[in-house]
Amino acid sequence: MRKTWPQKKLAEVILDIKDGGTPSRKNPEYFGGDIYWCVVKDIKPLIFDTAEKLTQAGLDNSSAKVWPVDSVIISLGATIGQIGIAKVPTATKQGLAGIVLNKQIMTPEFLAYGLLGQKEYIQSLATGATIKEIRPSRFAETIRLPVPPLAEQQRIVSILDEAFAGLASAQAHAARNLQNARALFESHLQAVFAQRGEGWVERSLFEVCELFFDSAHRTPKYQNDGLPALRPRDVVNGILNLTGALRVSEVEYEIQSRRYKLCPGDIVYSRELSYGWAAVLPESPRICLSQGMCVFRSSDKVRTSFLIYLRGYWVSCGLALGDPCRH
Repeated sequence: MRKTWPQKKLAEVILDIKDGGTPSRKNPEYFGGDIYWCVVKDIKPLIFDTAEKLTQAGLDNSSAKVWPVDSVIISLGATIGQIGIAKVPTATKQGLAGIVLNKQIMTPEFLAYGLLGQKEYIQSLATGATIKEIRPSRFAETIRLPVPPLAEQQRIVSILDEAFAGLASAQAHAARNLQNARALFESHLQAVFAQRGEGWVERSLFEVCELFFDSAHRTPKYQNDGLPALRPRDVVNGILNLTGALRVSEVEYEIQSRRYKLCPGDIVYSRELSYGWAAVLPESPRICLSQGMCVFRSSDKVRTSFLIYLRGYWVSCGLALGDPCRH
């Protein structure tokens, strides 16, 4: 960013900003018309359509207004910071603000990228005891942006468009490679376990594990900090990820761990939702199981890594540990 570019409040480069509105769901005549009505899930870089549409009566009986083409749509409530540019005239629900720019000062594409770069800061502006939100007027007075000449804005947008297109292509290529690798791995897994060699014997999971415990069959009371409580989403793809784990207090930890306290080397297993994923606990902070999880530990009869691979075979066969006695 060049030091010679002036910094301006968002309020100085726009013609209008306003929150959206939601007609009463009790009146079916307000929905099913031909007026685009954007909600969070409709927000894309370029918004050409919306899942729901309003009738004129629905628009008239709410605080929503129709934003013109090239308005910047941003979520200032719930999923804060989602940004898109309207390519059709569209109204927005409550919590989604529309921004009409002074195009003599700034292009909508440059504003969208500028706001995207401040997403974390924008989220930090939200206030509210239960539902976090940012009032559009405060947002317009708080956010500051560099304002280069229009030609320079267009040049910067072209560079960023090319970079993001390249990133999207690379992500799609990586996803295809990962899918192919998984398919190859699963085929080898099937071959190993389906074509059993000489001397193989079958044992129940209880026979080859020294312990097996289910979760406490209750949803703990979560809080902002404390000890991690593992859910099925925390072991997806067999990777233990505590980054997004919900937290519990010491009291809740003790309640959830009443049956058993997790130890390094234990296998945690998801038995609901994204079931079938397993991970081995490393030397880690104290954690407990939330709903949908169970834990087992291999005995000296079988290696832990063998059980993990066997878990993959169960999943490929469509089996889960909802009934451990089956395995």
